[in-house]
Amino acid sequence: MEQNGYIIIIIIIVIIIIIIIIIIIIIIIIIIIIIIIIIIIIIIIIIIIIIIIIIIIIIIIIIINCHY
Repeated sequence: MEQNGYIIIIIIIVIIIIIIIIIIIIIIIIIIIIIIIIIIIIIIIIIIIIIIIIIIIIIIIIIINCHY
């Protein structure tokens, strides 16, 4: 009977460890996805800023050319 008790305890411990590992893996995956999304958003913002700057420069050049 004692043997069975130890086996059950070992099985429970193994299951708990597996669950913890799965939770950690899921958390890591979620963090990686969030980081990737943040990087993509930053890249998009930078591209938009660059486009706006280019448009402003073009407008300034056109205005300067019209005056002269």
